[in-house]
Amino acid sequence: MNSTKSEDEKNLLASVRSARGTGSVVAATLKTDERVFARITDGIYREPASALRELIANAYDADATEVRIDTDAPRFSRIVVRDNGYGLTEEALVHVICHIGGSLKRTDKGSQFHVASDQDTSRSPNGRKLIGKLGIGLFSVSQLTHHLVIVTKVKGEDVRRICDILLVPQSDVPRPKSESGEDVYVTGKAQIKTIPADDLESHGTEITLLDIRGFVRESLQSQSLWAAISPELNDDTEEEFDDTDRNIDASTASPSKGETDALDLEEFYEKPPIPSFHIGRVSKRDSELLLELPSLPWLNDDSPSEKFKRLTAGVRNLAGETTERIRLNEVLDTYFRTLWTLSLSVPLPYVDKAPFDLQGQDGIPIFAISNKGVRARADRVELGANESISSKFGLTGDAPNSATPFSVIVDEIELKRPIQFSESGDAASAKLTAAPIMPNALMFVGRMKSDLASVSVEYSGGPLEFEAYFCWQPKIVPADHNGIMVRINGASGILFDDHFLKYQISELTRLRQLTAEVYVKRGLDAALNIDRESFNIAHTHYQVLKKWVHNALRQVMSRQKAVTGAANTVKLEGGLSAAVSELSAIVKQNEGPGTSRAEVSFSESPLLRATHSGLVFDRTTVFSPRKAKRPVTKSDKLKEELLEQQIKAVASLLQDYHVFDTLSDDERDELLRKIVAIFSVDIKK
Repeated sequence: MNSTKSEDEKNLLASVRSARGTGSVVAATLKTDERVFARITDGIYREPASALRELIANAYDADATEVRIDTDAPRFSRIVVRDNGYGLTEEALVHVICHIGGSLKRTDKGSQFHVASDQDTSRSPNGRKLIGKLGIGLFSVSQLTHHLVIVTKVKGEDVRRICDILLVPQSDVPRPKSESGEDVYVTGKAQIKTIPADDLESHGTEITLLDIRGFVRESLQSQSLWAAISPELNDDTEEEFDDTDRNIDASTASPSKGETDALDLEEFYEKPPIPSFHIGRVSKRDSELLLELPSLPWLNDDSPSEKFKRLTAGVRNLAGETTERIRLNEVLDTYFRTLWTLSLSVPLPYVDKAPFDLQGQDGIPIFAISNKGVRARADRVELGANESISSKFGLTGDAPNSATPFSVIVDEIELKRPIQFSESGDAASAKLTAAPIMPNALMFVGRMKSDLASVSVEYSGGPLEFEAYFCWQPKIVPADHNGIMVRINGASGILFDDHFLKYQISELTRLRQLTAEVYVKRGLDAALNIDRESFNIAHTHYQVLKKWVHNALRQVMSRQKAVTGAANTVKLEGGLSAAVSELSAIVKQNEGPGTSRAEVSFSESPLLRATHSGLVFDRTTVFSPRKAKRPVTKSDKLKEELLEQQIKAVASLLQDYHVFDTLSDDERDELLRKIVAIFSVDIKK
């Protein structure tokens, strides 16, 4: 194994070993090669959540069962990420320092450094599918701070390793030559020491991010939002200066009243509302001073799991108070949105049922997506009351391995995926009992597995396998969940794409009512760009996925239209029946004791009119004003049927008032014809 190490790495490892357990500090230089450095910049990660996501991914890959994060909210002066994974050996820690940004995972070296399985380099030592890229996670930290301390321990060892790292801003990185003559980049300095530890059975890694960068703190504190909401409380923006500093005549500096009114721009924009849930407004001058008290969705004594459930329930409940779409940036501050984003991007259980755990008793119609070409359709599949989608189709999604559970707790809030498909408890039972005409959701499920044998391996990237669902709901809550999310080995840096991989067919309304997730079982990882928040769209795997998704969407749209049409027909027929009953009740109000009324009917047969004992009108004459209005849709036909029932009711009332007694048959027909003509008058468009 030593033959694979550079001289710098060998020397550093020897120094660390010689100082083992003494507490002596070993100085080191963080380096990376030109190939890695060329792909990484300070702006590679877009949000603070992205950097935290990478650290959580590293903990997951180290077979941690729990990650705890302390953000020091609402001050955010330091952030601590602690896991109970394997920890880093001396060899692994030294290798990372000497090759920061170069991943040991998915390489033959992975098992040598105890960061990958001996049998499969794409899995962790305990068999988890790897999601992170060791080393890249440390680069992500530069988004939050340039100073961090790593404390790590391996189970069974009697020492604890401490590594104090100061990253160099990457625009200032020097470019010395390596022994081979290639450019290497010094990306920081480190001080390593090992201290005795008597807790032999403990293991894991703690990363403390110190001196959080100012713009990150202000972002997590939502300072810009609060400044827009109530600028009068913006205690750090006012500056004092002398008019003479402006190099203008102070006597002419004050504008007239008219000019003042013209310069008042407040009337041109609307102040954003206070988020429904936030951690309060912190003074920029004194982080211990709260200018606005927090608005939290939970109670102080709620458990970590209950807190996050209350957050998701709180957001969903807001949808019942408005017809507008609920967007997270309008109802949550940056801190809560960060928690929400983390909960979506790492391998965690769902806050309620996972999509493939839905059962027949949940009352959501299930449809199977076909892979038989563009003319295929999604067929309805019936589930038994206690039968799940998983058991019916053999789909697993990315359900966590029960042998190695994984949880993430941030500031005593246990994160779960905040995606829900059905209501539980009394609400769900009430809806099932009521048997709603149009379901509150439709679930479409499918899978694709291909070895891409028709494409050479060097171009195909190897086999591709994934499972997916598309859930239609009349209103997606929050609206940020509208779109498709691609999960590779349970994780996603790419949140919901509301363009559905550039779906071109104009289905804006229905597309806005869809939430979809793709669970990639095999492949596609190579199509991810370095930030894991975008894809190389030219990669074969991405193109295959895109084609499948678009074919699935056509099936979803077609079936949803059919279900909606059938539901609308049932609803209209029920509405017609109720309207006819109401008309009958109105007519009966006019009946007195002993009232005898002839039955009213319409006929095109003169013989029936002559022989029938009731009151028969000529249909052709009476409804001649409707001749040009040819009913096409089911709705149109039901409206015509309602009109006929209304004219019958009018005729019955006219009969009660003896209007027809002195009129001939033709005069009666003409009277009703004019009434129909009156009913046919509409607003001209």
